[in-house]
Amino acid sequence: MNDKGDTMKDIIEWLIKAEDRAFSAYSKAADYFHSDEELSRIIRQLANDEKMHHNIILRAYDIIKEKADLPPLIAVIEILSGG
Repeated sequence: MNDKGDTMKDIIEWLIKAEDRAFSAYSKAADYFHSDEELSRIIRQLANDEKMHHNIILRAYDIIKEKADLPPLIAVIEILSGG
C-alpha cells in the first residue's frame, strides 16, 4: 500500500487482513504456551481482542462498500512509518 491513491476501502481491506493475521498469531501463541495457563489466558484474550477489532472493521466496511470510493482521512503509511 502506498500513501497516494488509496481509498478508505483499500485501507479497511488492509486492516481486515492485519487483524486476521494478528488473531491467528495470538491464537497459535496461546496454543504453543498452553502449559503456562496464565500466559496462555492472557494471549488468548489478546486474540479475542483482535477478533473483536476484525468484526468492528467488517461493520465499517459494510457501511462504506456501496458508496463511491472515499479518500482516506489519514495517511496510514505515514503513521506506520513514523512520518
